[in-house]
Amino acid sequence: MKDYQLIEDPAGITDVPGFQASGVASDIRGLDDGRFDLALIVSKHPANTAGVFTRNRAPAACVTACRESLRSGHHIHGVVVNSGNANAWTGARGMAKGAGMIQPDMATMLAFIATDAEVSDPLLRAMLKKSVAGSFNAITIDGDMSTNDTVLIFANGASGTRVTKSKTTLFNRFSAALDYVCGRLAYLLVSDGERISKVVELSVRGTRRTGDAEKIARAIGNSLLVKTSWYGGDPNWGRLVDAIGYAGVPFDAEKLDMSYRDFPHDPKTKGKPVPILKKGVPANRNLPAWRRIVGQPQFSIILNFNLGKGSFRLLSTDLTEGYVDFNKSE
Repeated sequence: MKDYQLIEDPAGITDVPGFQASGVASDIRGLDDGRFDLALIVSKHPANTAGVFTRNRAPAACVTACRESLRSGHHIHGVVVNSGNANAWTGARGMAKGAGMIQPDMATMLAFIATDAEVSDPLLRAMLKKSVAGSFNAITIDGDMSTNDTVLIFANGASGTRVTKSKTTLFNRFSAALDYVCGRLAYLLVSDGERISKVVELSVRGTRRTGDAEKIARAIGNSLLVKTSWYGGDPNWGRLVDAIGYAGVPFDAEKLDMSYRDFPHDPKTKGKPVPILKKGVPANRNLPAWRRIVGQPQFSIILNFNLGKGSFRLLSTDLTEGYVDFNKSE
């Protein structure tokens, strides 16, 4: 039983006491399409703020400006955001948001999280970093890393409730809620990817190290051959094995278990995995079930290498003609 209430599709960041937001169509791209592309988020109270940013060595000017603001140690009252103009090396004009170029270390996106709790800057940074590691840093669409990636959390303390490590129960509840929010936003980001048609959860287990599991998951999740087979509804496990092979991680094929599973888990199957490989041997009798699952808009692939306790979960997508057409030019 959770110690907090989760509300899907709330009004937005203004649900949090002390925060206001506004958006306008400023026509940044000069298309006169009426699309909202400029936003302002403001806290009535000075807020402690933490951020996690792209590790791209050619960061956009807006990322540099945000880093400098946070390093200053000053309280933050708000942020100005624009979309439709990913300003890599264009000067400090603002911030951009999108859903292409998604790979390690977050995505081509901006995420803003607000709380009326009081949390110190160092603790806020540590908690955000942990939450981002299992959410925004565990998704991929096309394997590219943006110059603009930014996640910011604002804590304005309006509630008078102070979160500290010494208040164990409150700390754990807040940490779990932040994990959930980041995870949910990351999922929505992937599922809203530019012209994708499927979301695939890759669950890699039983590797010697967690880093090994991540290498394998990313090799599969970024493989063009794998992604196109997902688009075609083809349960081609041979392409998965091929990607595993070039991930650079030693493994024993005779210990590998692989299965497909509905995601979110289908109540009819109760989330029961359908074996593909058992100790490296194909379970070909399950081919009809494989095809049914891979034909769904969302599904899971579970790999267990049975070598250790390393694990990693990655959300990926298929690759469609629509994605290529959408991204062939600005």
